Amino acid sequence: MFENISRGWKLGSEVRKLVFKDKSLFSYPILSAIISIIIAAALFIPMFFATQWGTANYVIVLFVYYLLVTFISTYMLVGMLLSFRAYAKGKPISIGQALSQANSYTVQIFEWAVFYSIIMMLLRALESRSRGIAGVVLSAVASFALSVAILFVIPVIIDQRAGPIKAIEGSVKFIKDNFGATFGGLLFSDLYSMMFTLGGVAILIVGVIAIAAVGAIAIGIAVIGIVLMVIGGLVGYMISNVFRLILYDYKLTGKLPAGIDAELIKGSVVSKKQGPSNGVL
Repeated sequence: MFENISRGWKLGSEVRKLVFKDKSLFSYPILSAIISIIIAAALFIPMFFATQWGTANYVIVLFVYYLLVTFISTYMLVGMLLSFRAYAKGKPISIGQALSQANSYTVQIFEWAVFYSIIMMLLRALESRSRGIAGVVLSAVASFALSVAILFVIPVIIDQRAGPIKAIEGSVKFIKDNFGATFGGLLFSDLYSMMFTLGGVAILIVGVIAIAAVGAIAIGIAVIGIVLMVIGGLVGYMISNVFRLILYDYKLTGKLPAGIDAELIKGSVVSKKQGPSNGVL
């Protein structure tokens, strides 16, 4: 197990280097985050000024929020992965071209957004009704099971233009049929982003504690902490999603982007059936 994790860690490191070579990839999650913040502000700020805001209204707004944010984030993610594929093939495309290609998946992205939003609402309802340790554990298990099941949903949607149910089935099948250090690479992306995130949290706490004594300097320290947290989330998001696409494409085509060690990928995706020969995208 530790050998697989180590192999996955090295592979994740190679993916990081590859992602950082194409700086345009950073644009997609940044745009997604900005639009999501605008959506959240537009939907939730009016709640603070409303004289009456019933539970039904809150549920509707929350669902609309999940729907819009999921649609935007998925749309941008599809664009980012299409852009990475083109870059890996030595034929880089602009952000406009990538998003133009993503337009052809609008129906599938919308279907996924509706499905995912309904699931998230059900999970929130489950959490709100949870009582005691058993309820908390049940909610946590359900959330974890969903996060694992949808790991490869977006690559499946891109390649098969599948609806949400078929996409989840394809994602689960991929996970069941392929095993090894796959999650080692995902672990790397999580730990890599965690270095920035935890560092940012620590600096933010120091800054907040010191504000009373140091003033402006402490505010600067707190800002640095927030920036590190944002960078950690951004980098982890990009590495984990590109890593999944590379694994998925390898099983589909047998080809790898230049800069990825074929020996490492062999240990990361082990099929029950003999897969295609190695190559380079």
